[in-house]
Amino acid sequence: MNKWFEEPMASQLDKARSTARARRSIYRLTYDCRFARVNNGRVYCAKGYPLYGKRRKTMSLAMVLRGRTSPKCKTCQEFDGEPIESL
Repeated sequence: MNKWFEEPMASQLDKARSTARARRSIYRLTYDCRFARVNNGRVYCAKGYPLYGKRRKTMSLAMVLRGRTSPKCKTCQEFDGEPIESL
């Protein structure tokens, strides 16, 4: 799992998240929520919400680090990250 946080991968992923934020300015990234937790390379919601539909409660860490967001995070009333203001 450390490969995601070492250079050059860390910089590439940071750039990917910045690009995702620019494209989805009204959405929130799963990466930004303080309730997102990692277990064995999978990200889950500490509040218990399924991140990908009813059956898939987790997302891969790689997806989250690249700036993908869960459909639930886009509309979650308990999202507790820094909301992205629409331009």
